[in-house]
Amino acid sequence: MTSLTARLDRALPSSSLDERSVEPLFVVADATQRELGGALRSTPYGPCRVITTRYPLTHTHGDRALGTYASQPLAHLPQLTGDPRLKDRVARDALFLDIEATGLDHGAGTFAFLIGVGLFEGDSFILHQLFLDDPSQERAMLHVLIELLDSRPMLITFNGKSYDLTVLGSRLVMQRLWTERECDLKLRPHLDLLHLTRSLERERLPNTRLGTLEREILDFHRVDDVPGHLVPACYHHFLRTGETSAVEGVIEHNLHDVLSMVTLADHVVGRSRPDPRIYREPEERDGLARLLLRRRAPASGLAVLANFIQETEAPSWATETAEALATAAVAARRALLPERSRYAWERLLERDPLHEEALRGLIRLESRGARDLPRALGLARRLEAVAPSPAATRRVQRLKRRVARSSGRLPKTDLCMV
Repeated sequence: MTSLTARLDRALPSSSLDERSVEPLFVVADATQRELGGALRSTPYGPCRVITTRYPLTHTHGDRALGTYASQPLAHLPQLTGDPRLKDRVARDALFLDIEATGLDHGAGTFAFLIGVGLFEGDSFILHQLFLDDPSQERAMLHVLIELLDSRPMLITFNGKSYDLTVLGSRLVMQRLWTERECDLKLRPHLDLLHLTRSLERERLPNTRLGTLEREILDFHRVDDVPGHLVPACYHHFLRTGETSAVEGVIEHNLHDVLSMVTLADHVVGRSRPDPRIYREPEERDGLARLLLRRRAPASGLAVLANFIQETEAPSWATETAEALATAAVAARRALLPERSRYAWERLLERDPLHEEALRGLIRLESRGARDLPRALGLARRLEAVAPSPAATRRVQRLKRRVARSSGRLPKTDLCMV
């Protein structure tokens, strides 16, 4: 039986093979290739078309200039993302990456035919778009991609962890440019904007698709944009007919994707700093605080909510959500600040006397150290009425015994702690 390696050797072009002897899978007329623009970049594996666009840092995309991201501090990102590899990174050193592929899944048969790569150079933002004139030139395109990846220490994508890097990693291995061990795309310092955006905006927006974020946050509105689900069909039509009009819209779509990532990174990185002086909507503050709690940073989460969790002040509770109050209470408890936690639970109970989470939080605080056992028992009875369960009944019985023991009506051996 012929080995898999031997079959791959016959199917894939060898690096020592003269590029003129490689028969393309699809024939595209030279005239139509020239109409796409860009330049053919020579590589050891043949030519790769690179369309380069240069923007001044003052160029605006929506309501933001591209250069505003370049001055953003990134010191909070390791804590926020749980990725220590982002430590000591500089905003200007990022490489923005977005692909257009032949399918919407990321199986072995899907490959990228257009790779948008953006980076800062001096006083400009440079966007390189690597376009696959013919599938036989994939190895050349991936070679150019590797050179660009090696020029920057940090990646920024939008859903790249789930899609873009999976597709590229598979193709780099299949084209034998990297081994599986060398294919470290997902192991590079990487900021996926989708995950941070979901935490900050999912309570305020109907969804966190890039198009929605562009309209609602970046004030950028696309005109006659190619829908994402039609991108593969456009490329296949180009391969069959050689009509560049089929992919011109896809190239523009990819260009806007990369530019939107730059301005979205400015928004997300700036808004996610755990600084209480930054004005945020209640849902936005709550989302950031919850993310910090998941990252085991309760003190930072509490700092985001500090403006309205102050024992000495009486904020306008009408503007705050119950979810934000509950988050503040949990953050204060985990930060070992029980009185602030109590304050938040009390305010939440004032708004909703039957709020289950607030009842549980106050029962825990009042019963710990026998601070106020009668009140804890009263709250436990209220919780049992709201959410009856065997556990709630056992909690009431335990507190009854503790109250009786504290009043001297039960012997010490009957004491059962909550």
